[in-house]
Amino acid sequence: MLIASGLLIALVLIQQLAELPEPSWLILGGILLIPILWRRHWRIAVIVMGIMWTLSYAHIKLADRLPNALDGIEVSLTGVIDTLPIQQTKAVHFDFLVQPRVYGMPQKIRVHVYTHAFTFKAGQHWRLQVKLKTPHGTLNPHGFDYEQKLFHEGIGAIGSLRLSPAPVLLGQDNPLWNFSMWRQRLSDQLATINQLNGVFYALILGDGSHISQAEWDVFRNTGTTHLMVISGSHISLIAGLVYFLSAKLWAYSGILRWSPQRVAALMSLLAGYGYAALAGFSIPTLRAVIMLSVVLFALVFQRHIQVFSTLALALLMVLIIDPVAVASIGFWLSFAAVALIIYTVAGRLGTSAYAWINALRIHWATSLGLMPLLVYFFHSITFTALIANIIAEPMIGVVVIPITFFAVLVMGIFPTVSEYIFALLNNVMDVLLLYLGELANLPYATINQPAPPLWSVLLASLGCLLLLAPKGIPNRWSGVLLCLPLFFPRITSLDKGRFTLTLLDVGQGLSIVVNTQAHWLVFDTGAKFSKDSDQGKSVVLPFLQGQGVQQLDTLIISHGDNDHRGGLASILNSMPTQQLMTRSPTQLIPYRATVCQTGQQWVWDDVSFTVLAPAWSSHTSNNNSCLLKIDSAEGSALLTGDIEAEAERSLIEQSPQQLRAQLLIAPHHGSKTSSTVDFLTTVAPQMILIPAGFHSQFGHPHAHVTQRYQRLNIPYLNTAEQGAISVEFNNKHMQLHAYREIARRYWHNNPIVQ
Repeated sequence: MLIASGLLIALVLIQQLAELPEPSWLILGGILLIPILWRRHWRIAVIVMGIMWTLSYAHIKLADRLPNALDGIEVSLTGVIDTLPIQQTKAVHFDFLVQPRVYGMPQKIRVHVYTHAFTFKAGQHWRLQVKLKTPHGTLNPHGFDYEQKLFHEGIGAIGSLRLSPAPVLLGQDNPLWNFSMWRQRLSDQLATINQLNGVFYALILGDGSHISQAEWDVFRNTGTTHLMVISGSHISLIAGLVYFLSAKLWAYSGILRWSPQRVAALMSLLAGYGYAALAGFSIPTLRAVIMLSVVLFALVFQRHIQVFSTLALALLMVLIIDPVAVASIGFWLSFAAVALIIYTVAGRLGTSAYAWINALRIHWATSLGLMPLLVYFFHSITFTALIANIIAEPMIGVVVIPITFFAVLVMGIFPTVSEYIFALLNNVMDVLLLYLGELANLPYATINQPAPPLWSVLLASLGCLLLLAPKGIPNRWSGVLLCLPLFFPRITSLDKGRFTLTLLDVGQGLSIVVNTQAHWLVFDTGAKFSKDSDQGKSVVLPFLQGQGVQQLDTLIISHGDNDHRGGLASILNSMPTQQLMTRSPTQLIPYRATVCQTGQQWVWDDVSFTVLAPAWSSHTSNNNSCLLKIDSAEGSALLTGDIEAEAERSLIEQSPQQLRAQLLIAPHHGSKTSSTVDFLTTVAPQMILIPAGFHSQFGHPHAHVTQRYQRLNIPYLNTAEQGAISVEFNNKHMQLHAYREIARRYWHNNPIVQ
């Protein structure tokens, strides 16, 4: 326990580093420290060795990444498809292992294919012409860290398939040595079953891509997501079932040279590892099979084990195998859940003779105990989780999973029987989804919470442990007091006349959030990529929820282009909005939007908002963008949408005085058709913020435009380089905060350094 806990704390601290120490320091430190510590403090020496291994591991992974200098390079590579290809509406993507290794190229590349002319399968060898990009993602407060995910998965570059020259299939691996091919064959067989619910792909293969976003929303809002993917509980269930059947069958066989318990333990272990392999050995499954191994080997060799020692050993082995796992949410939730179950069950008296009562106690313990972590990671509290899991967990664990695996086993022998079983299971899942959907739609089923400080999470975790303590512990209910800071965080409001503007990093698009003392406004919502993916859901909403926003006062869509209005529906469906304004009302007819017109004005908390727009309607959507001028005694800002030179001239003629502002959001992402000299001199900004994508395919911002900014001595920042940029207008000064600098970790790409 001491070694595992010490190493865990050390690795958590390492994940906070913005830069890794040089490898030479690691070697020197290891040579000097470890021999000295080993003689008297061998446990500390083991922890130091773990730290050295983690830093070395991180260096190795970073070295296998495409450098920024080669971003955009087009190369021909040969290799093997290492994962199940994920089918999307307009694209397919898969992980491609380059074989043989090419000097200067990463070994593992995630390839995106925007055509359905070719069929890609796991285990196939291809020669592909790909355009490579450095792993880079948007970076926003409370948002998803895509770069961390790619780093953890060992992805060194993102590749886009080119069709000239055409891809060439070179062959395929031997299925005996490539488990991905077995997963592929099983996936292909499942695809032949009519209208198979996507949950079964997740339960059998760990492939959640077949589950719709609406279904994921239901699972998330009812706290049942863990049941719909391969997790530790599923592996334990299958291992236990195999153990029971193996022990009975071996006992009936009469072969007593090996005891039924030992044979059953080995068969159970094989089943557990096989099921975990189907999921690709994710963190929850890795933790489960390690713990399973400890328990079953202890049974085979007749050794007594302590439950917390088993958990500590599993933790230690996971940290050694994958030392950067501590940066993932799944790591914390999986280990915390098991620790809570052990804490609640082990050594307790008064267990009920009824299994359902004991299961209810475990549900209550995990729901309560995991609450601080869920609020910290997801900024929400799900009150229906306990009720949902009372029905969903036994239905999935006792009914669906065993029958599903029976159907898989007979699929190759009796396909008709397998299809009939899956048809029945589909009906079971339909009923369960209906039940969960009703719970998810209950008023206040899920309540969003602002991002809590870490100290309140630790305090609430201690309070939950106190509440779950055994009877007889004095003052258990005082744990409620320790949880209060988590539910009632201190939210600092601005003084009157002050306002904050946050230019979110949405790649090639625009989304701005403005708040005064008591009001919130969103200007544009980023792009929509598919029916299940848009920047409103992935960037804007997490930011608003993390800030504790309960409703929007005004939402403005500058014009009708996808990269400005794509996330609108997601925001309106999740966040109450008092007013919607746009320059393109025909595209937003279902939402009853108000038309932006020059002269519209309102005042919030001594901050003035004025709508500006060209006096005429242009034939281009960009030049029809509405603008928003924000003005107070503390400062001013001009939000411009996608206007170009034509609209800039019209606005100068129409209202030159109203254009003047301290802060300017670069028109049209800094394109060469905008930011004319006359417009810049009229606005006279002290700072320009450019909303652009990393190495934008449109060339934003254009070199001529940035050179123009430099000639006029106007400093500028780019979201592609800085991430989200927040500007506080305070005491007639602008205080800028670039999120990529504030939240930088060693795995983040630094696009400024070429």
